[in-house]
Amino acid sequence: MRIEWKEIPKEETIFKLAARFPDVKPKSFEVYLKLMWVTAQLERVLEDHFEQWGISRGRFMLLMMLYKGYCGLDLGLPETIEGRPRPPGVMTPSELAANLDTTRGNMTGLIDGLEREGWIRREDHPEDRRGVFIVLTDEGREKIERMLPVHYRRMGLLLSKITTAESEAVLAAISKLVTGMAAVREDIAGVESAERK
Repeated sequence: MRIEWKEIPKEETIFKLAARFPDVKPKSFEVYLKLMWVTAQLERVLEDHFEQWGISRGRFMLLMMLYKGYCGLDLGLPETIEGRPRPPGVMTPSELAANLDTTRGNMTGLIDGLEREGWIRREDHPEDRRGVFIVLTDEGREKIERMLPVHYRRMGLLLSKITTAESEAVLAAISKLVTGMAAVREDIAGVESAERK
């Protein structure tokens, strides 16, 4: 169930709430709340976008990983797979899970669904009965190639009002935000560690 604010909280409300907590910088708190709101709205836009194609964002990302490999783009993977030269667009389920930062269980569900659609197929390892490769089918490649012009056009529309200078500022802010997330993770780990003692 998705729960989110219908509108961005008003600045006056944000500043009044922030004033109740001495460690909170009102402007930083405003950025945090508005970032949460924009993230939720972006998720909704992307869901609508992918729904038009009958695909989830997760399925799209998996297909894109295989497609990038098919196109010969460097994915940072070893040039060999199970001791043999890696064919273009072939990955193991564990490589896909690691690259898409999900569990093997979630990956199995994504693979099952895409295989039912005929967009990927499993191939048995020729020497290891437990080994499986995931391969992009012609139908899967055609699906992605039909989607990509519309996908990139819409992502361009999403960012069309942001100037190059603003893009640079956003990228710099994102870098700082990533550092901040690492600090939050460390704080969470510290609290969990203290609670175990």
